[in-house]
Amino acid sequence: MKRKHIVVAVLVIIAILFTTVFAMAGSDEKIVRDLINERTETLNNYYDGSLQREEAASVIRKIETGNLMEQDLDNIDRYFQTDIDRIKEFELINIDITESSDEMICADIYIRWDVETLTGNDSFMCDYNIICIKEGETYKLAQFF
Repeated sequence: MKRKHIVVAVLVIIAILFTTVFAMAGSDEKIVRDLINERTETLNNYYDGSLQREEAASVIRKIETGNLMEQDLDNIDRYFQTDIDRIKEFELINIDITESSDEMICADIYIRWDVETLTGNDSFMCDYNIICIKEGETYKLAQFF
């Protein structure tokens, strides 16, 4: 009888561990997905004129850090009302979490872009390496290349 209880207890512990691991992986993927979506939509909305500069800069400061934030803030001033390609649609095809800890999430992602260019519409896919760093209670994009 004791052996049966031990087996049941071990199975319950294993089930809890697997559930925790899958839940953590899912939340890491959601963090990455949400940050990429918010960054892309913010920059695209600013470049097409439907978002004001200060509002776009505020969102970028909230979701990014380090060199990526500085580059995007610089690009906000550089490319406003220029002939930069406009994103019509994008889809995160794959998110592969390569490293995850309490302080950092690293991922390889694959995105399909549908853009409007000066010469018409174009579609392409790219791989990116993403690093998200925890600042305070939230993660921020630190690398997107």
